[in-house]
Amino acid sequence: MSMTLVGITTPDVAGAIAAAGGRLADIEARSVAVGDLAALLVRTNGLSWPLLRRSRAALRSSMLTAQRILEAAAMHGPLLPARPGTVIRSRAEASRLLQSQHRPLAEALRLHGRSRQFQVTISWDPAAALAARRHHQVLVAVTRAEAGADSLATRIHDFMSAEQAAFEAGAMRALATVAQDVMALPVDQPDMLINAVVLLAPGAEPALEHALEELDRQLPGDNRIRLIGPLPAISFAAVAIDRPSRARTVAARRLLGVGEAAEPSDLRRAYLGIARAHHPDSRASPTDASVVGAAAEACRLLTRVVEARASGRTDDVLLVDILRQDQQRSI
Repeated sequence: MSMTLVGITTPDVAGAIAAAGGRLADIEARSVAVGDLAALLVRTNGLSWPLLRRSRAALRSSMLTAQRILEAAAMHGPLLPARPGTVIRSRAEASRLLQSQHRPLAEALRLHGRSRQFQVTISWDPAAALAARRHHQVLVAVTRAEAGADSLATRIHDFMSAEQAAFEAGAMRALATVAQDVMALPVDQPDMLINAVVLLAPGAEPALEHALEELDRQLPGDNRIRLIGPLPAISFAAVAIDRPSRARTVAARRLLGVGEAAEPSDLRRAYLGIARAHHPDSRASPTDASVVGAAAEACRLLTRVVEARASGRTDDVLLVDILRQDQQRSI
């Protein structure tokens, strides 16, 4: 039966979860351990991720459940989170994943397993912000100028837009000083100034709270600052699994002109040959960046497949990407 991958952790953490009742957010959790890594799994609800994405209500419910599971798991120790909806087809596949992709998973867990992310939103009171700036020399000059009502409103709007942009830039710099990384998210409310996720090192929460207090003091009126978290580094380092089909690898070999026994060195030579043939200085063939790009992707895919198969299996290859939210692939 298929299960959803919660994330990658250590056998000690998986054991602590089992000893505490074996449930995450009241959902039964299982684990598969190979060496110093363990995959945390929960049973799927039977709905595929693409199907959930077509229903806003179902997607929101699924995302909230995933968030609660991640929060519960991270309380027990380091966790490298998986992209929501990452399906593991069996315990044997989970074991194969840990074995064949040990190096990138272990390195990402070391780098990001103890980091925590928070979402920060800041909304302001535009009327109070304008009133607080009524003595600003720009506003004084604007209001004294002889202009029609429409022109006056436009100038005031332009001034406040500049003030808003300046605050936003300063706020992002302030967050960056206390965070390992900051990612801006779309602003989806008319009075919202900032919508961002910040990645914090262990113990950096007080510095973030102090930075938000300083930002709050810069905003007059009824402002709203929300801090949501902590979560594992899901926006900055999410495990995504790729299962390249035979048709895909065959097409990649055909593009490079190599056989199934090609080693990484053979793949690179084939790619370099294509790149040279399509170089702007080559007279053999006109420049075609799309061909060179496709050859580079084919070389990368086949190299990863060869490395994954070095674990001993020749079928059902699993590849891993550690993705930021702004790099997430479509499913």
